[in-house]
Amino acid sequence: YRKGFYKRAVAAFEDMGSEFSGTLDAQNGLAWSLFSSGAIEEAQRVFEKVLNRHPTFQGAVEGLQAIEDTLNKKASVARHYFDLQKYRLAEKKYQDLEASYRHWSHPTAMLGSIALANNREEDAWVQFNEALNLNPDDSVAQKPLPPLPLPHPPPPSRRRPHHHTSQLQPPYPPPSPPPPHTQPP
Repeated sequence: YRKGFYKRAVAAFEDMGSEFSGTLDAQNGLAWSLFSSGAIEEAQRVFEKVLNRHPTFQGAVEGLQAIEDTLNKKASVARHYFDLQKYRLAEKKYQDLEASYRHWSHPTAMLGSIALANNREEDAWVQFNEALNLNPDDSVAQKPLPPLPLPHPPPPSRRRPHHHTSQLQPPYPPPSPPPPHTQPP
């Protein structure tokens, strides 16, 4: 590992006898080797397993931080395009990240933000829900959205209401007006 032969190190950690391969140090070494060889999601799973057994294991804590820093760096170009409101470019970059890191909620949540910025509320709902399925704590996906208007009002009930109709509330929220679309100056 220390010589930079990360794939060999992964193989060595995986081929260790069972009496050593389950130790925290061996699992931590495997996770760092996976991370260094580019298998980020696999490394993350191993670091998390280490932390489930020993929540303060420093090597695993640092490993997860290194993964987060690496992923944030990979997303910085996409975020730059998003901040410039170059949504097509940002969308392409986030789609690439989403395809490469299927268990990372951030690209999916940002695709929801792009859909919302482009007045595609239904697409935004889908993306945000997918992101929350990956990570219920994703702060981007937790942003409140206006309720989606129903495409058609529900069919009238066949039963007669027991109350005067002026006292009845509609069975669905009224549609919200779309947010104003602003162009940069």
